Order: sequence, then C-alpha cells, then structure tokens
Amino acid sequence: VHPSTPDSSTRCPLRATTQPADGGSAVGASLLKSKSVPAHVVRDWQQADWQELPEKDYGTDFPRLFFIPQRPKVLTFAVLLVLVGLCLTVWKSALEQVGLTSFLFLKFLSLPVVSVVFTYAHIWGALWMTFYPLEFFGIAGMQLPEQPWGLGWQGIVPSKVRKMATIFIRNLTSKLLSVEEIFGRLDANSLAREIG
Repeated sequence: VHPSTPDSSTRCPLRATTQPADGGSAVGASLLKSKSVPAHVVRDWQQADWQELPEKDYGTDFPRLFFIPQRPKVLTFAVLLVLVGLCLTVWKSALEQVGLTSFLFLKFLSLPVVSVVFTYAHIWGALWMTFYPLEFFGIAGMQLPEQPWGLGWQGIVPSKVRKMATIFIRNLTSKLLSVEEIFGRLDANSLAREIG
C-alpha cells in the first residue's frame, strides 16, 4: 500500500464534466504502467464518479449593443444637445457672421457622431461574431469542418476549439510536462474538493 493512499473514509471521488468513451480505463491502464504516478491516483481516476455536472454561470455575458448609459454620461449628452440647440437658434446669427451656417455646422457635427455610431456598431458586431454563437446557427450539416461558416455561422473561437485544444495539449505534454508528471502531482482529495 502506498504511504499516501487515502483510506475509504477520506477518499473523495473525482468528477468530470463528461465520461470518457472507455470510462477512463485506457487512461488508467497507461498510467498504471508509469512509475511516476501513484497507484491510488490511478485507482481514483478509474473509480471516478463520472457524471454530468451542472453548468456554472460565471457572469461573463457579452455586452449588449444598446444599453442605458450611466447618469454622468446622460447629463453630458444632454448638455451637448442644449449647446447644439443654442447654436442653431439663439447663436445662429453670430455664427453666420463668421461664416458658419446651420447647414455647415450640422455637417461638421455629423462627422464624429456618425463615425462613433458606425465604429461602435461594427466593432461590436465583429467581436460578437468572434465569440458567438457557441453552436452553429444555420442549416444543420452545412458547416464547413473546423470553419465558422457554411450555410450559417458559428463564432470563430468556438468553431476552432478542437484545433486550439489539440495544439495546447500537444505543446503542454511534449514541451512542458509529461502526462505522468501531471498525474503524479495531483492530490485526489484537493482535486475532488475543487471540482465538486
């Protein structure tokens, strides 16, 4: 018996979000051959309580396109509207004397307004299309493999999850740590507390 093997009263089952196709036996079998992974870690992995856990809400909703701004911003916008109104009514003759007609004033004023609205809308749309929708939205089966498009759309990042995960795991296990080292450093009880 391994000296750090927990007894049955203190052992916490490990949990995962999805069950491996083989129930974890292939991973366990390869880990048993490894000398750096303690036997109790392999047993906990093989006897894990594989069940679907409820999805956690981390409160990271994507910002809405239209929103009600905070009070200081609303007041600033109201003051600017009053100033524009004064320029078009009370100060109209004074501005025309210096060559600034109402049409020219509105023409110059529209440049930053239209630019800000257009830029905000298209940048918001570009960011939304990068991360959403999480699942393909369109005609089922008509999405190009590993691509966000087809006859519909899926967010760029969600459509590339498999490719990014494969590259991450390949780099992690070949350049930084081996699988045996990773499992050798795990403490089954603290991992079960964190996941459960």
